[in-house]
Amino acid sequence: MTLPERAFATLLALVVLAACNDSPSVIDDSIVGNYTLATVNGQPEVLSGSLNVKDDGTCHYSVSFRSTVAGSSTTTQSSDCTWTRSGAAAFFTLDNGDLLPATVGADTLSVTLFGADMVLRR
Repeated sequence: MTLPERAFATLLALVVLAACNDSPSVIDDSIVGNYTLATVNGQPEVLSGSLNVKDDGTCHYSVSFRSTVAGSSTTTQSSDCTWTRSGAAAFFTLDNGDLLPATVGADTLSVTLFGADMVLRR
């Protein structure tokens, strides 16, 4: 998985974790809102990220990365996604079918992916 895909997957995992509900058939709107990437541990290539969690079980994410392999360039990746919630866990299904878990906090979504701890804030 490329760095942009990993960053996106991480962002999505955070959203999914925040969006899950104790009952899969009921969507908890307490995580509904717009989130921005606040911190990334160990992944300085991730420049920015956002996640829009909607009350209908859908979401949209966008992540920007810096690539330093052959020079320096910025890549932005965005897509639609879906989410569910189970207690303090949320699960985001990315457009490529990957399922990413996240932890729901007070106005935050936290995820660890490929050794990077990421926090999104509402």
